[in-house]
Amino acid sequence: MSSRWPLVLVVVLAASRLWADTPRATDLVAFQQDLDKVFESDGLTADEAARRAAKAAPLMARKRASIEVASAELSRSKRTLLPVIAGKAAYTRLSHLDPVMLPLGGQVFVIPFLDNSYSVGAQALVNVSDYLVRDPATIGGASEALNAAKLDRQGASAAIGQQAREIYYEWMRARLQVLVAKRQLAQVESTLAQVKTLVEVQRASTADKLRVESQRAQAQQTIDRLSSAVELREEQLRLLTGTPGDEALSVGEDVREDVKVPDLPELDELAAKATERRPEVKAIEAGISAKESLRRADGSTLLPRVSAFATVDYADPNPRVFPQKDELRLTWAVGLQLNWVINESLVASDTRRRIAAETDELRADRRGLEQRVRLEVLGAMQAVKLARRAIKTSQQGVDAAEEGYRVRKDLFGAGRASVVEMVDVETELSRARIAALDARIDLRIALAKLAYATGDSKR
Repeated sequence: MSSRWPLVLVVVLAASRLWADTPRATDLVAFQQDLDKVFESDGLTADEAARRAAKAAPLMARKRASIEVASAELSRSKRTLLPVIAGKAAYTRLSHLDPVMLPLGGQVFVIPFLDNSYSVGAQALVNVSDYLVRDPATIGGASEALNAAKLDRQGASAAIGQQAREIYYEWMRARLQVLVAKRQLAQVESTLAQVKTLVEVQRASTADKLRVESQRAQAQQTIDRLSSAVELREEQLRLLTGTPGDEALSVGEDVREDVKVPDLPELDELAAKATERRPEVKAIEAGISAKESLRRADGSTLLPRVSAFATVDYADPNPRVFPQKDELRLTWAVGLQLNWVINESLVASDTRRRIAAETDELRADRRGLEQRVRLEVLGAMQAVKLARRAIKTSQQGVDAAEEGYRVRKDLFGAGRASVVEMVDVETELSRARIAALDARIDLRIALAKLAYATGDSKR
């Protein structure tokens, strides 16, 4: 037994030297180098992802179509200002009638009936009362509806942009977690190689080896799970931004860089500013204005409608010429007319009541949206504060884990720390690194949420 001790001592010293010569001695540098490879200067950023999504999302195509519909309705309402002009041309073949003979004063007066009739006419009609009352309200309502459609598109663009930013950061988070998991796997595999050497010289037990092998299997399983998450997030990002499958996606935003956190005012002040700037709130307000204009326009039907008209007839025979002559004659007529359809007034009363109820619905929607905006602002403010604290605490955790890893490594090299302790400290270091990266990503997500909630999103 004593003859084996020199060999054991040599193996232990060799293992300790091997431990010191492995990448563990420069693990921190290697980890930073791995991070440097993830972040590329020409890669995709969160803002770029938001801009792409605002162009490629199917919802935005629908919003653009809605604007076109509202624009066409505005153009149609403006054309009601033009006089109603109509023209006609006709030829009529009449059945033959014998002329009428009227004896007058010893003479016979003949009234002929022509077999052919030709006519060309034109008519112009101006709804004077509509021009003064109904049309301006209709045009104003259509203009507000177009404004509401544009604001709705802005709101949808901001929402899709925010969604793209969050998916982008989650995709980045998954990629960084895979990197940390792979680094942990490399550490565990290096530890396993050392443990196997120590088991051969009976300086470590088979149980120690099995525990490290279990740790390796868990690390590999973690990599597989996180890799699936990367694949899912990347596909979500591609679909949302319209990025084709043959275009490589790389991370262009280095989360290790500090971001400026604005001073946060009181909730009431920030919520009030958010309500003023959010396009969704403005869209509802424009919709309310449009409904009120439509209600005023419909109110004009409760009163008689005054119209001015003018007609021109160029006919053969002209019906105003007596007796009929086989020749083209020009006649005209101008006048005013007053129309009042009682049924239209009854229907208009119900229509105005319906529009008033729809306006109340929009007002209720606005109050509900203002409450949601306030909660979004509060949640974003809290998220920013928590993320700022998490960055500090997670960095302290990384510093402690790195120092613990260094100390345990030295103790292990001196034979004063067990394999189990090394595996545990490696795991703790990986967790601390993930927590630190997560905290920085959480801060960027929280700032993006705050910008969106306050209506300050980059579009």
